[in-house]
Formats: sequence, structure tokens, C-alpha cells
Amino acid sequence: MLQVLGRAGRFRLGESFELWHVDRTRLADAATLDDTVVFSGSAHHQIYADDDNGQHFVALTTVDDALGQMTVHSLGSGDLARSVSAAIGYFDDTEARDSTEVARLLSAASLHVRALWLPESSSVYVLHAPERRIEGRGGPHSAPDLLHYLQVLATRIPSGRHTR
Repeated sequence: MLQVLGRAGRFRLGESFELWHVDRTRLADAATLDDTVVFSGSAHHQIYADDDNGQHFVALTTVDDALGQMTVHSLGSGDLARSVSAAIGYFDDTEARDSTEVARLLSAASLHVRALWLPESSSVYVLHAPERRIEGRGGPHSAPDLLHYLQVLATRIPSGRHTR
């Protein structure tokens, strides 16, 4: 476990997730969530402060496999880090989950949706969504439910220049 000593105390590197983007141009014809996603080449890392405040931070990185180097693009704190932590807690407490299954952070930025996605079990934990019509919005859902929600949302939110 990596530990970093900072001004506020000790920090530890927590969970890491590949960051996948929903390609909005693929939504209309998609049969599954897998049909719409593209790996971004980046990873999301949870960073925890070992203090009484229970602070959560996040780092966004890219990895150059050829050089064996990781580049940190951003470091911050906020709702995303706390929401991911809540999703991790939910999946860790769910007995039906395979403990070896790899989770991915899913972003549909142009639709303002973020989710933690377990592709093998087709489970999704919605971290952020603009409308409350996805059965209460945040929390656990199935991948087909999220795909349907994204398809409907794409018809309601005008497409901009960016498709990620």
C-alpha cells in the first residue's frame, strides 16, 4: 500500500478503476451497455486521508505501458470521490458480487451521468444523474436499466460537439 505524508497527515492509495466513456453516437442502436463504451486510457484512483475527517480525494491518471510511467492529470476532492466510496461500500456489502470482478468508472459526460459499473455481473451504481427518473437516481441498478436511461436521456439533452 502506498502511503504519502502530506501537510494534512498521511494519505493512502485506495481503489483504482479504469475510466470508460459512453460514446453517445452509439447509444441509439446499442443492445447492451458494452456496445456504447470506449476505454479512455485513463484511470481513477481513490485516495484516503488517514485522519478523523474521513476525507476522500481522487486522482486521474494515464499510464504509458511502454515507459512504465503513470502521469497524474488531476488531483482533487469532492462529491465524486465520496460517491465512489459509497458505491464501493455497497458492492463490498453485496454478497452476490464476485470479489474478483473488476469495476470500471463509467462517464457519459455530455449526459451528465457517472456510474461505477461491474460488466461481468451487469451491475451499476449510479453516482450522478441529472434526472431522478432512474428509479430514484443514485444507487444500484442493472446495466440494461442504465442503458435504457441513457438512451432516453440522449433524446432529451441536445448533443454538443463532444460525444464523450
